[in-house]
Amino acid sequence: MSEAVPIGWGRRLLPRLDGAGREAEGLVHGDTLFGPTEQAHHGRPWVAANFVSSVDGRIAQNGSAAGLGSATDKALMRRIRFEADAVLHGAGTVRAERFTPAVPPLLSERRVREGRPPQPLGVLVAGNGGLPLQHPYFTAASPRSPRLIWTTDPSLGALARPGIIDVRIVDAPRVSLHGLLADLLARGVERVVCEGGPGLFTAMVRDGLIDEVFLTVAPRLLGDAPSLTLGALPGGCSLRPRSVYQRAGELFLRYTVDAGAG
Repeated sequence: MSEAVPIGWGRRLLPRLDGAGREAEGLVHGDTLFGPTEQAHHGRPWVAANFVSSVDGRIAQNGSAAGLGSATDKALMRRIRFEADAVLHGAGTVRAERFTPAVPPLLSERRVREGRPPQPLGVLVAGNGGLPLQHPYFTAASPRSPRLIWTTDPSLGALARPGIIDVRIVDAPRVSLHGLLADLLARGVERVVCEGGPGLFTAMVRDGLIDEVFLTVAPRLLGDAPSLTLGALPGGCSLRPRSVYQRAGELFLRYTVDAGAG
C-alpha cells in the first residue's frame, strides 16, 4: 500500500495580481499546466477537463456554478484558459450559465506578447434542443475572440458570421468528438480545456479523449442540487494523482488519466 502524502498546507498558492498585473504569489499545480510533451498526440490535441464541485459532488448553487468556487478557483480557471488554445463547452452549460470563454485583458495582452491569438477559440458542441441566441457566448464573439460550433441542428447555421462564428452542421445523430478534435488540430489547436458540462465530459471520457482532470473541491455541502454524476462509463476510468493543493479549506486536485487502465 502506498504511503499517505501530506498536503502542502497553504503553500504554492495561486497568484494575486496587483494593479500592474504582477504575480504576488506562487502557482497552484506548478508553473505550467500544459507541458511540451503534453501537446498534440494521437492525431488530436491534448485535452484537460476543469470542474468545481462541493464536497458532496454538487456543481451548482442556486442553479449556477458561478458562486461555488472561490476567487482562487476562478484565477485557476483563467490561467488554464490562458494556456489553452481552445475552450470547449456543451450546449447545456450555455443554457444554464451566462459566460464567455474569454480571458481578461491582462492575460489577453500576454498571449499576444507570446505570439498567440489574443483569446482562445471558443468551441461549442450542440445537438438539437435550441440555444439562447442572444447569449453573451455568441454576442461577445469577435475576430479577436472567435467561436466554432459543431452541431446536429441545422437552425444554428443562422449564428454563422464569417471570421467570427464558424458553424459546422453534422449530418449524423450526434457530433463526432474524434472528428471535432481532428478539426481543431488542423486549425493549429494543440491544447484544449473542457469545462463541461457532465454530459459532454462523460462522452469525452467514454471515447478516451480526456488526458487530464483539474477538480476544485469547495468546502461546502449543498444537498439537493445538480451533481457531477456522469453517465454510463463501461469499465470506468482510472486516474493518477499529479498534485494536490489546499487554500482556505478548498482543495485543488490534478489527475492524469491512466490510458493503460479502464
